[in-house]
Amino acid sequence: MLDKLSLGLRTELMMLKPFGGLTSHFDCLQFVSPAMPDYFFGNCLIFSKPPEAGDFSRWTSRFEALFAEMAGIRHQTFLWPSHRFDPSDILLFTEAGFELDATTVMASTHPKAHRSLGRGIALRQVTSDADWQAASDLQISVGLEDMEYAGYSDFERRRMAVLRRWAEAGNGGWFGAFEGSKLVGSLGLYVENGLARYQAVGTHKKYRGRGIAGALLEFAAQCSAEQHNVEQFVIIADQDSTAHRLYLKSGFDFHSAEHALMRAPQSKPD
Repeated sequence: MLDKLSLGLRTELMMLKPFGGLTSHFDCLQFVSPAMPDYFFGNCLIFSKPPEAGDFSRWTSRFEALFAEMAGIRHQTFLWPSHRFDPSDILLFTEAGFELDATTVMASTHPKAHRSLGRGIALRQVTSDADWQAASDLQISVGLEDMEYAGYSDFERRRMAVLRRWAEAGNGGWFGAFEGSKLVGSLGLYVENGLARYQAVGTHKKYRGRGIAGALLEFAAQCSAEQHNVEQFVIIADQDSTAHRLYLKSGFDFHSAEHALMRAPQSKPD
């Protein structure tokens, strides 16, 4: 099944690798992040095709069985390779509290800034303790703009600590836009086997519209191209979002649509 995974899922598993491990079962793949049971997409099942009529009970029961011995798992997340599906086949999932996550996988061989960077902004790699602390703070600030999960701040700090260790092990890096010593934008870019996947593109809300995100996309790609043999840069965006439009302007093309179903703990049925 691994050789049949879509580009989106291949790079998703690449980004999950530092958090845990992948197990292949007869009917699905299981990714487990033992130290982070609250990582909703880091503890998931991947099936070979979209859900069909009758899969609700099979999928949810399978998740419960495979994660039964892992304390703290109270969510359920299902992923599958990019395929069209009948919306009626997920009706039982959505009625039971699952949310459909629809994203666009985009790819480029040479990401480019689509506009000039605003004056007074310098780009460099995030390296020091202070830089990484600022990057975590920025990700939390941006995430809280539309995040309802009460434990998000703590979760994001733990996630960023893992990504820092992975970057420092030579698997990629985190890049920032600075006004003086203030971090005003950042993103991650990680590489494996010729594929580079962007992570968490974020700009401080007071600095948006100044070309920062686009400049970081290009800068990170240039830095990574010097250190790794990157054949393709991959980025994920919510469909028809502001980020989606920005990435199109920055040289990314549509590759495929990806979908997942996730039920958060507060939506757990009786």
